[in-house]
Amino acid sequence: NTDKDVEAIVAFPMPDISGDPEEMPAIPENQSDNFLGFEVTIDGAPAKPELEQKVFALGIDISADLKAQNVPFNPFADAAKAALAKLPKAVADDWVNRGIIIEDPEGDSDQNATPSYA
Repeated sequence: NTDKDVEAIVAFPMPDISGDPEEMPAIPENQSDNFLGFEVTIDGAPAKPELEQKVFALGIDISADLKAQNVPFNPFADAAKAALAKLPKAVADDWVNRGIIIEDPEGDSDQNATPSYA
């Protein structure tokens, strides 16, 4: 115990959200980076937490790949789907091969990528 303020980093791990096109989990804020609607209070006052996100495909961290192409990490966000549609074909082909995205062969445009990352 101490009578002085203590500064500490507290981590609140969130569950993985998979971009599996066959599933649609109940996500309160599916267009936001804070898709779980997570809130923090300190002594009853709201506090803004720092968000740290990582993205994985087939167990490999692909966060840098998505950042490099300006693809949002939330696989259910409309912005992610829009960014995937703008990927250069070579990048999209590479990401399909690496299990990052799945292309819909029945789609109505050249690039119908669905995230398969978590």
